[in-house]
Amino acid sequence: YKLMNGAVHKLFFSSGRICQSAKIKAGKYNRIYSALCTNVGNVVLYSDDFGHNWTPLGGAEAHPAKFGSIVKDSIGREPAIPQRLQDVMALPDRAVPIENNYELFKDWLKANLSK
Repeated sequence: YKLMNGAVHKLFFSSGRICQSAKIKAGKYNRIYSALCTNVGNVVLYSDDFGHNWTPLGGAEAHPAKFGSIVKDSIGREPAIPQRLQDVMALPDRAVPIENNYELFKDWLKANLSK
């Protein structure tokens, strides 16, 4: 398959729901979404023609670096990691414990993301 630069060789649509967008419409159909399970990870697909054609959310060439060793097992080599992804991976991990409360979460976002 042409997904993830050819690393996908096994796939199936999940048995979950296909969701229909209330906002995005192409021609006479509203966009529909479904999950696709593959040997290198899961992908969300969308269709603007009620399932005749499907496109991976993020594009058919979603970068295989996301799946590292799984892709290496499939294609026999490590995928090249784009510089932008290397830069993000070099950032320190950060976790902030926040109580399960929407108002507290919203306040934290406002205080911390406006900087």
